[in-house]
Amino acid sequence: MALLRSVAIATGLQKQGIGRQLVERLLQEARSRDIAALYLLTVAAPEYFAQYGFKRMKIEDAP
Repeated sequence: MALLRSVAIATGLQKQGIGRQLVERLLQEARSRDIAALYLLTVAAPEYFAQYGFKRMKIEDAP
């Protein structure tokens, strides 16, 4: 199990694919380490992370 949090790109560097590259690399690393569950804390961008398969859940339900 792992927790991903505080992924942020400076305003002037957004829309260049940097966030996508970071998230894809983190997911790749999690797979290579056989991490069975990856949790994400976000309030600002739940829709963005949904494209990577993250699903909403109540924080009380997180391990």
